[in-house]
Amino acid sequence: MAVQTSAMVNAPIRSAKRLRVNPAYLFLLPYLVAMLLFSLGPAIYALLLMFATFKVGRPQFFEAGFTNIVTALKDPYLLPAFENVLRFLVVSVPFGLVFVILLALLLHARPNRFSLLMRTIYFLPGAVTGPALVMLFLFTFNPDLSVFRALLHFMGYTDLKQVVNNDTAPVVFTLMGFFGGAGGWIAVFFGALQGISEELIEAAIMDGCNPIQLAWLIKRPLITRYVAFMLINVLAGNVQLFAEPQLMSSASATISNEWSPNLVSYTWAFGIGNFGASAVVSVLMMLIGIVCAYAVIRATNFYSTEQTNAE
Repeated sequence: MAVQTSAMVNAPIRSAKRLRVNPAYLFLLPYLVAMLLFSLGPAIYALLLMFATFKVGRPQFFEAGFTNIVTALKDPYLLPAFENVLRFLVVSVPFGLVFVILLALLLHARPNRFSLLMRTIYFLPGAVTGPALVMLFLFTFNPDLSVFRALLHFMGYTDLKQVVNNDTAPVVFTLMGFFGGAGGWIAVFFGALQGISEELIEAAIMDGCNPIQLAWLIKRPLITRYVAFMLINVLAGNVQLFAEPQLMSSASATISNEWSPNLVSYTWAFGIGNFGASAVVSVLMMLIGIVCAYAVIRATNFYSTEQTNAE
């Protein structure tokens, strides 16, 4: 009877353990579903389209072989498009990182009402994105309509095409991206800085750190992972530049319709109707993004913990 009683008592406990679900998986489930539907699923479909032909608008999978890959790689606009994006990254990434971190450190140095006001002012332009942002900058850069027309005329610019062209596009798109997105990243970095222990900051000040040393030697190393996170997102977003050059090319004939790889892919798909070649460009951009993200993660030990660092 003792054995039977023990079995009866332990049976519900074992069944309860079998039915128990870790809450972390429930929180993770919506993200996994969204990733499958809008990220991983389209990526797999693009891989299939790379080797597909189209008949009556329907893909015939694995019938094209490597034809689409050869066709896309022979596109004379593809290499210049990647060169344009590379020039844009060389300008936009250092500019964005340096000024966002600098502004966040300056705002955190004096966390008062003025700091709160400035964070709000930096954040407000984030409401103007996409086509609206492009139209705003078209008016800003137009020497005939801009509020800065006196300055533009003084610099020798009398036509929009002189201000916005293939040579100046990296700087123009950098200013547009910084205006629209810097406020959000400043808020992220300011939140990260708020998480630094007050005791640590007070100890550094007592040891003789001036404001510059405090920002560079104490605060900056503690937000390195946030810098890496921003770098990954900025690289991924800037490589996929689409709306800005497309709208700018409509307003300024000096910007090519195939200025970025995304525009080249768009032309292949909806201008020529070759979705296989368009998928090749898309997959190539995805691979570049994955390689860049992996390089940043490895270089910064993004997923390391205090325990692994000690080991």
